[in-house]
Amino acid sequence: MIECRTIPSGFSSCSYLSILSMSSPLLSIPKEACNSESLTIFDLSAFKLLQSIEIGNENMYHTNSLLIDNMIQLKTIRIGSNSFTKHKNSYGKDDSRSFKISNCDKLESIEIDQYSFSDYSGKFELTNIPSLKSLKIGIIGKTSTNFYYGSLIIQGNILN
Repeated sequence: MIECRTIPSGFSSCSYLSILSMSSPLLSIPKEACNSESLTIFDLSAFKLLQSIEIGNENMYHTNSLLIDNMIQLKTIRIGSNSFTKHKNSYGKDDSRSFKISNCDKLESIEIDQYSFSDYSGKFELTNIPSLKSLKIGIIGKTSTNFYYGSLIIQGNILN
């Protein structure tokens, strides 16, 4: 039985999210597509059959919380640059902004480009991701400022 969760109301403000079906295997959001002030929570946990999440550059400026939990088919997450931040090409400190990925048994890779989540200073939490092989945050040799003031929490089975 697939658990049902309520889809956050802010999803209706982004056409790419409002047409997402519970059976969709891929979520792909292009550059500068989902920046509505009403999209404050990005909780994809209701979409249990997603296999891949791709979010382009400069998205989700007003999103204060990213939650991905118990997604049984998810294998990859890719987030472009300057997404999930109000401080483009810079950093800030907002303790109310947080990031959590948990209980995703098939998740193999997470890739976050430079400056994304640069003002998320609440928790950055990864819990029970037993298949994770690759975690890339920022760009080596370049200023990235991802989770600049954030607290990284890693728990359970991860990075096997």
